[in-house]
Amino acid sequence: MKPCWWHDNHQHDLKEISMIKERSEGTQDKKKYRFTKQIIRIALDNGYTNADIAVKAGLSGKSIAQVSRWRNGEALATERQMNGLIKEFGHLLKRKLEHLFYSFDSEDKIYFFRIEGEILLKHVTKILDSNKSISIRRVIVIRSSDQFVVLFQKRLGLKDHLDIKNMGFSDNEDAHWVSPNYATFNNPQEMVEKIYCLLPSFKHQSEKQNNDNDRIILAFKIRQALLKLGLPTEDINLLDLSMPNSNNDLTQ
Repeated sequence: MKPCWWHDNHQHDLKEISMIKERSEGTQDKKKYRFTKQIIRIALDNGYTNADIAVKAGLSGKSIAQVSRWRNGEALATERQMNGLIKEFGHLLKRKLEHLFYSFDSEDKIYFFRIEGEILLKHVTKILDSNKSISIRRVIVIRSSDQFVVLFQKRLGLKDHLDIKNMGFSDNEDAHWVSPNYATFNNPQEMVEKIYCLLPSFKHQSEKQNNDNDRIILAFKIRQALLKLGLPTEDINLLDLSMPNSNNDLTQ
């Protein structure tokens, strides 16, 4: 027969385990799954309907409007709701979150590398040369785990003088871009503050006149992408709609 103290401690351990399990399940109930849109689209590509997904998520089969919101990125499901789809399609999602890039070393030897994460934006800089629009630079922002990775790319074959005769052409858009530099950031505010000073420049007569506009466009796109993730930067202000005059000057 076990002593009474063993029984009391054993009961206490069972209560601890139960409480930990409840806390874990509660966290899963509330924690949003940030790859909701991606995994739902994979499920749809594999024969699921909106009604099927709703049932899989523990909702009524009539909750197709909610599934549509998830699919379009208008809302995020919880990890618990997506748990069934994660178990079934998680391996396919992982493939979609792996991205291939390449660069060259000091001896012009090509090497390939991959980054795992969600691409938040691709920003391409174009200039006019002899009335032709030429893509010369691309910035890609990837959210990888708890970091943001920014790749600064240049068009394959382009040198500083922008001789388009040496440009590479492919039916695969990503194959056009060499990735000689990258930077990592731990938070979005740091990223938006430092990204501009890291942008590479090219010697071209139209580069100066396009540079300011290009920076403004990139500044907007990166903040827009972060805002959709629920990560607004400190310089985004909420417009005060309580002002009675519809012609208020926003710069005041």
